[in-house]
Amino acid sequence: MHINGKKTKILPLVIGIAIVLILLFKIGIEDTFFLILQINPFYFWLSFLLMLSIIILKAVRHAIIGSKIQSEPFTLIKISFVGQLLNLINIGASELSKAYLFKKIFKVPFGMAAVPSVVERFTDIIVITLFALVGLILHFNFPYVVFAVPPLLFIGIYLFIKFPIGPLKKISHDFTEGCELVGLKTSVGCIFFSFIIWLIEVTTVYLILLGLGCTPLIYMEVLGVVAVSFVVSTSIHLNIGGLESCLIFFFALIGISTETALACSLIYRGIVVMQVAILGTYGLHTLFHTDEDKMVVEE
Repeated sequence: MHINGKKTKILPLVIGIAIVLILLFKIGIEDTFFLILQINPFYFWLSFLLMLSIIILKAVRHAIIGSKIQSEPFTLIKISFVGQLLNLINIGASELSKAYLFKKIFKVPFGMAAVPSVVERFTDIIVITLFALVGLILHFNFPYVVFAVPPLLFIGIYLFIKFPIGPLKKISHDFTEGCELVGLKTSVGCIFFSFIIWLIEVTTVYLILLGLGCTPLIYMEVLGVVAVSFVVSTSIHLNIGGLESCLIFFFALIGISTETALACSLIYRGIVVMQVAILGTYGLHTLFHTDEDKMVVEE
């Protein structure tokens, strides 16, 4: 797929998979998979359902914002599914792919098509920054936390907004027009969606850890670990591999073994990849199949 004339880079995906394999061999494949197989089925399926709700909520959020520009919510939901799939390949690919598909399907300028993705990213920034600050400052008693958090979050936020904002430099007029159509009220309202999404995200990881036998477990510590791990993995431009490494490192600080942390991250990643692959493939197939049908009718 070409987006704005550039191929979606797969190097981060290759590096990420290599990191996961190194972690597996370093920590121990047998021990890790033994832990994975021992997870409590109740917690696993509850986590599975929560993760599915996250994917759907993200799609609904995209549809709510995008419908202010083009009122076809089901098409917008499919676009979101595709974007979430491509985000596994490369951080930033989600925003660009959703904007590209929006532009292609609805025949609007790219700047306007990118507005829903940018609004989503900004609302995510607000919530994940809040979670990281609350989780770290209140539940990590390290003297350097106060000094480490601001620059860390600054780098993370810069990279969060770099990818969707970068291509918009020369099309600011269309982007501004799109923002006016979406409106401040809708944008602010999407913060609520982002809050629920990230709360469920943290809860999913928390439940997986409970299923692996991690008790007692403080929810706010898990919140801090998950939030900072997402910020750091985005800062180093690695989704797969980067997130797993961060979770292992930060979970160690709250007393969770490397084997358990890796097992947790692999279960989480496995659920995400499976669900996003199915829904993303469905989105791709139906979007382009419908597009082909329209072309046949026109001919």
